[in-house]
Amino acid sequence: MGAEKTGTRRRRAVPWVVVGLWVAALVLVGPLAGKFGEVQQNRAVDYLPGSADSTQVARVQDELPGGESTDLVLVYHRDGGLTAADRRTAAGQVAGIADGHELSREPRGIPSADGSTLMYPVSSTGPGQDEEARDAFVDGVREIAGGTGGLSVEVGGPGALATDMGKVFETIDGTLLLATLGVVTVLLVLIYRSPFLWLVPLAAAGVAAAVAMAAGYGLHELFDVTVTGQSGGIMTVLVLGAGTDYALLLVSRYREELRRHGSRNPCSHPRADERAPLPPGRAPSYRRMNPVQAITTTERPRVGERIMAAVNRDPLTAPHARRNDALLAVACAVLSTVLVLLVDDGRGLDAPGWTLLLASSVPLVWRRRRPVLALLAVVACVAPYHALDYHHAAATPAAYAALYTVAATGRPLRTILVGLGVITVSVSVMLTVSTHEAVKLLQISGWIIAVLFCGIDVRFYRQYVAGIVERAERAERTREEEARRRVAEERLRVARDLHVLLAHSITLIGVQTSVAAHVLAADPERLDRAAVARALDDIADTCRTARGELRTTLEVLREHGSPDTRGPLPGLDGVSDLVEAARLAGARVHQAVRAGPVPPAVGAAAYRLVQEALTNAVRHAGPEPAVRVELREEGGVLRLSVTDDGTGPAPGGVPGFGLVGMRERARSVGGTLDAGPRADGGFEVSAVLPLTPATTREGTR
Repeated sequence: MGAEKTGTRRRRAVPWVVVGLWVAALVLVGPLAGKFGEVQQNRAVDYLPGSADSTQVARVQDELPGGESTDLVLVYHRDGGLTAADRRTAAGQVAGIADGHELSREPRGIPSADGSTLMYPVSSTGPGQDEEARDAFVDGVREIAGGTGGLSVEVGGPGALATDMGKVFETIDGTLLLATLGVVTVLLVLIYRSPFLWLVPLAAAGVAAAVAMAAGYGLHELFDVTVTGQSGGIMTVLVLGAGTDYALLLVSRYREELRRHGSRNPCSHPRADERAPLPPGRAPSYRRMNPVQAITTTERPRVGERIMAAVNRDPLTAPHARRNDALLAVACAVLSTVLVLLVDDGRGLDAPGWTLLLASSVPLVWRRRRPVLALLAVVACVAPYHALDYHHAAATPAAYAALYTVAATGRPLRTILVGLGVITVSVSVMLTVSTHEAVKLLQISGWIIAVLFCGIDVRFYRQYVAGIVERAERAERTREEEARRRVAEERLRVARDLHVLLAHSITLIGVQTSVAAHVLAADPERLDRAAVARALDDIADTCRTARGELRTTLEVLREHGSPDTRGPLPGLDGVSDLVEAARLAGARVHQAVRAGPVPPAVGAAAYRLVQEALTNAVRHAGPEPAVRVELREEGGVLRLSVTDDGTGPAPGGVPGFGLVGMRERARSVGGTLDAGPRADGGFEVSAVLPLTPATTREGTR
């Protein structure tokens, strides 16, 4: 037992060891991957082979004084013609550019023929082929050049064009990457229908991309391999694509192996007593345990199972909801504080900044009961926080938690409207800080969409799980109701059979006992021993027959044994035995049966009806009644008739359940029964029993 437990623990520890190794590798390569962008070179010649003529000339220009220059063109324009003030403004701005930057030559204005435009060529060899220096030079010129009062100033030229193209392509790379990840995420969620399984391929691809970036940085440092933004982007896309493909392949193969061999985790399969077929009315052993046994013998759920249980649970009915939300608010506040201390993103926080930042986590305590109000409260704290240009990244944890709650607890339409509203408010607030920050926020708004999408996915997954549980409970209730209905029908059938059997047997025994007593008391000196013996033999036969039928009827109440061991149903072939027993009791019975094979349920019902009718005739029709039993098949039904010429039951007697049971038995197979006195004396019982199996409800016993 100890060795088995040790082996189980080792098997369970293997996945965690593998995950730990991957995390350790990611921690090691993470800093190196972060430096990958620092070694990228995006000069024009960096995209060419080292042996190309343009590459050789560029290297020579870097070594010579006054190498490659950055050329700009400043264009001043006013509709209707430039004024003298406009020309002085242009000259002053150009002079400011010359003072702040090292220019190759003094800029000279070139006016247009109509006097509405003035152009200044500006050139500098300071940036050389350094892309960052070129961008800084272009941005500095644009900050100085500016027009007011109808004067428009534009900065163009080859250098400005290269800077603008670099910014456009830098934005396109991030947008394309986010769009690709979004499409892959949607496909994975649709395939796996799980809020977490889609993270496995993406996480694997992300780790592969980090390792590739670290390798690229190492190659540059060790072997001076040129790394450009284009080659880095292509490598990232290829690694992400290949990593996702291989991760999907591995997940698919693992799922196939699970279908073939089953999981090695004992918690993922039913217990042996759950899988084994159980007798009717028996529950699995774990259901018959008392609470102490259940607690001591059931294994504790694993961490992953507890996480999935928390995800599947309705957030409004989860236990300790307020306590968990308070802990989440504290965690968000702590994470925000850590981000402020470790990440440089905006100006430092003073007392108002700390107040707004920490206050933004407080509404999360009520996020389950009032998700929209909690989000509005968070926005009310975060909006002025960003407007004052405090640390921007620190306020994101509380905002993302509130957004996720709104998406996970509301309808998709409300989630979309809330997402659009949050993005609009955020961009509007950042516009008050700077246009650059607003554009940057709009570019990274994919994180907001990702959080909302994650919440919607979790909500749909919860609905899916709730639907499965509800269908299972409904099926269980249906099975229980069907079982109760069958038990009630079986009890009613047994009660009818016992009534007919006991009434018939006791009546015959009473009549036969009376005959024996009459023979003994009539003339003791001339005792007819043969008549007494015959009467006693009849009583014994009746008892044996009753005992056999009683055993067959009560067999259904036993817990063990299969239905096949209870014997066949009585049918029309047993009517002759009933007639013979009635004749022995003194009745003059005439039998007429003109029917072929009938369904077992119909035959059993007809047998019981004839048995009850003959019993009533023997008991109530008087001494030696004339009884006629007729069974005939016509028009797809079995017609049954039992008539006698007796006097009927004595008035004032206690009514029994014979006729009621006969009508219930006829209805059980879809038939009808009529019983009552005849016009010319006597009593008649008639029934019509359909022979169509679909109309019968009495099954084999």
